[in-house]
Amino acid sequence: EIDDLFVDPFNGGILLSTEECKQRLKDSVRGSFHWDPKFLQPVTNREFLARIIRNLKSIYLRKRDHARALTMIEFALALDPNSASDRRDRGIIHYHLGNSAEALNDLQYYLESSPHGHDT
Repeated sequence: EIDDLFVDPFNGGILLSTEECKQRLKDSVRGSFHWDPKFLQPVTNREFLARIIRNLKSIYLRKRDHARALTMIEFALALDPNSASDRRDRGIIHYHLGNSAEALNDLQYYLESSPHGHDT
């Protein structure tokens, strides 16, 4: 039945059953595995775009391409202006780019927004 098929955008758009989705997730995680049917719920266009932006940000950060990473963070903040973690990341990038005032502003925002964060 078509309702039980899902498109895998990372593998050429192949169709997967629910069981195949479960198996792929299980194969990709290490340690304990907990399946939640919510994993297969549709996402909004905004959520989809946010995920693409996060993926690109991660790629650029791994490559130490700070200018492009900063662009992705700006896009993420356009979607969610109150994201403390994106403000933190933008502050760190500004620091690496030598933009001290911008870095300080973003990092202060992060500390005020997330005083009990794992990295504060």
